[in-house]
Amino acid sequence: MSLEDNPLPDYGDFVGSNDKFEVEDLAEPRERYFQGLLYYPICIGDVLDQRYRIEHKLGHGGYSTVWMAYNMQTKCDVALKIHVPGSEGENEPNMQNEIILNVQDTSNLLTYKNSFYVRDYNSQNHLVLVFPVWGPSLGSCFRQMSTSAHLNNRNVMWGICLSNIYDTDTKYKYLGRPQKSKVYLRSGSIAEMVAPIIVSKDLLRETVCLDDFGHAIRPGTSVTPKFHSPVGYCAPELFHDMEPGFSSDIWSYMCLCSELYLGFRLFWSTGSPAIVSEIVDVLGSLPEHWKGYYRDLGTGDDSWYDQSRKPSDPLQAMIMRARPEIGNTERSHVLSMMSKGFCYLPESRLSAEELQQDASFRAIMEIYGR
Repeated sequence: MSLEDNPLPDYGDFVGSNDKFEVEDLAEPRERYFQGLLYYPICIGDVLDQRYRIEHKLGHGGYSTVWMAYNMQTKCDVALKIHVPGSEGENEPNMQNEIILNVQDTSNLLTYKNSFYVRDYNSQNHLVLVFPVWGPSLGSCFRQMSTSAHLNNRNVMWGICLSNIYDTDTKYKYLGRPQKSKVYLRSGSIAEMVAPIIVSKDLLRETVCLDDFGHAIRPGTSVTPKFHSPVGYCAPELFHDMEPGFSSDIWSYMCLCSELYLGFRLFWSTGSPAIVSEIVDVLGSLPEHWKGYYRDLGTGDDSWYDQSRKPSDPLQAMIMRARPEIGNTERSHVLSMMSKGFCYLPESRLSAEELQQDASFRAIMEIYGR
C-alpha cells in the first residue's frame, strides 16, 4: 500500500535537493533497493499486515530496516524489523526462540512479540519481526555526544519514554518530523529513504537492553567465516581461523567498554587487514604461532607477528589522551581492566564471571555506577 493509496495527515516532509544529501547520508544505501540483498520498499503511512501503520524510521543494518509503527488494533507503538530475503538475519527468530526458552530473565533482552511476511514487487518474501519500541542504540548516541558517556554499539539499546503518546503529530513534536526523499523503483513503485529519529536526552530511560541476535550461535558451533560485521568488535583469533567462543564475546564486550569510557572506537576500520593492523598498533605484536593462519580477503602482514614490534599508539597513551582529567588510581584500574579483556590468547582472557569479580572492573563500576 503506498502513501498515495492511503492519504493520511502529516507524514513528514520531502526534502529539497539542497538537503537531500543529509537524508541519504543517514539512511540506508540507495543501491540496496536495486541490487544485491534488497531492502523492502517502505513509504511513511504504509500499512503492513492490515494493522501496522508506518510512522517513522528507527534505523537500518546490513540485513534489515527498522521502522516505528502504530498497531491500529492494540493502539500502541511497535518497532518493525524488516529483513532482506536470504540474509543471515532470517536466523534471528530461531535464536530468539532458544533464548526465550532457556534464559530465565529476558527483561534486558529485546525479543520479538510477533512475526509475519510481506511480499515485494519481485515476489520475494521479507520476514518482519515485531518488537516493543526501544532506541536509540549506543552507536546513535555516540554520534550525538561530544564526550564519553557477537557485541557492538548497535546491539545495545536505550529505553525510550513514549508511553501513551498515540497522536502522530505529538510524536513528531518529540521525535522530529520524518525527513525523506523518494526512490523510484524499476517496477514503477516508490520507496522512501527516511532519516532516522533523533531522540532527545529527556526521552531516554536509565535502562538498556541487548538486541539483534541474528549472528548468535550455540557454543561449539562451527561457522564460516569466523568473523562478522562490524569487524572492529571481532577478536583477533577470529581472523586466524579459530572458532568463536565466550572469550571472543569478552573481547567484543571490552571493545564496547572502551568505547563508552574513551568516547571513541579503538578499532574503527571497515576491513579486517586494517583492523588487525590497528590492534597491533595499540596492543603490540600478535602471538608468533598465529603466523600463517590469517584468513580473509586481503593480505596479512608478517610484521604483525614480529615479537620485537612495539605498539605505535599504546593503550595507556590513548587512555591518557582521551581522559586527561582522571587520576592515577582510576587510570591504573582502567588499563588493568582493558588489558585483561584485550589479552590475545583466548584461553588467557578473563571469563565473564572473572571479569565481574575483578578488582579493577569493580572499582570502575563503583565510580560510574551499575
